[in-house]
Amino acid sequence: MRFPGSWVAVFFLTVIHWAALVCANSQTFPQCTVKCMNDLIPGSSCALDDQRCICTDKQLIEDLSVCVTATCTIRETLVSINITNTDCGVPVRDNTAPSIIIPAVGLNVLLLVALRTYTRFAVTASETGLDDWAVLLLAGCMIPLNAISIVLGKAGLGRDMWTLELDRITRVIYYSWVLSIFYITCISLTKLCFLFFYLRIFPSNRLRLLIKILFALTVAYGIIFLFVVVFQCWPVSSGWLNWDLEGHGKCMQSNTMMISASAINIALDLLIIALPIPKVASLQATTSTKVQVIAMFSMGFVITGVSIYRMVRLKLFALSINPTWDNAASCYWSVVEVDVGVLCLCMPATRSLLGRMFPNVFGSTSDPETTGQSVSRRSRPVVVTPGNTSFTQLIEMDHVPGSVKSHDDY
Repeated sequence: MRFPGSWVAVFFLTVIHWAALVCANSQTFPQCTVKCMNDLIPGSSCALDDQRCICTDKQLIEDLSVCVTATCTIRETLVSINITNTDCGVPVRDNTAPSIIIPAVGLNVLLLVALRTYTRFAVTASETGLDDWAVLLLAGCMIPLNAISIVLGKAGLGRDMWTLELDRITRVIYYSWVLSIFYITCISLTKLCFLFFYLRIFPSNRLRLLIKILFALTVAYGIIFLFVVVFQCWPVSSGWLNWDLEGHGKCMQSNTMMISASAINIALDLLIIALPIPKVASLQATTSTKVQVIAMFSMGFVITGVSIYRMVRLKLFALSINPTWDNAASCYWSVVEVDVGVLCLCMPATRSLLGRMFPNVFGSTSDPETTGQSVSRRSRPVVVTPGNTSFTQLIEMDHVPGSVKSHDDY
């Protein structure tokens, strides 16, 4: 994350007000700020002891902003902003709660992961697939992602950076970098889990070829952008230590990189979600079952919607001069995106378990060629033939022992 060379906008965007030099608090100002006050306040329309005038004189504020930007370091500027905001009664903003509450609630998705694992390994006693192990790996990645978001909220993400101690700003930027690493890893694993699932339930050779192409693109996406996130600065530590521009590290333009990664992420999401839709459209099913299937796919579009909103937030963040405030939304929406993705992955197996527990509620589906018998109620494995495979049937039997083989039916 880089900061613009000019900090003039900080003063305008936060309505910076300056306290009188004669106030007791003036002794805590950096010397560069004191010099600007000494030079500019006597020439303004305000008296040295008229703090109200100094706090509301727009021309004086602008002149002081230009002076401080030219003569003070970023650290000195932040200290000056914090003191003057306090002296002039500017309210302190605090939006740290979402960064703590959202991941804390999101961790409950792990219960669904446990339920999915129990269904796959114990209830259906079916042969495990790569998607089962990939989901467990994703859950292992999701835990630190949510935990880091909570740590970020407690460190100060969601507050104006000039209200934070300087070492806390460094911690927030460092943990944001770590969160980005887990985010790229988690969303890549989420896509791979869906693709592994598709490979297991779809027998069509043509469709499987498309799935494998998307698989390769997803792996390439994950590796490339993970590398870019980790090594966007050199040395790597300058990514969180050089936020004040006082270090000697070099960083690439990360804003373009982040937006590009989000755009590719959205495109891959749409392609992966769209793959089974033609098959679902051909189903013959009860209204209840269709609603259930539509709900599962709708959750996939929720992921895409979250990704789009996150990209919008990233575009705003790209112009940010107040990252600890402006980056809060993109961070906790990243957590939401991953948690919802895990939720979607657990829905088919959860439906399979509920179908066994409540067969009258979670009915069966069939293609035009099928007999329409409920998979949830059968007492023996069903043999799938080219004429009776369907997306929802395969979800329901997801987990009958034996493989599904068919000719191209898609």
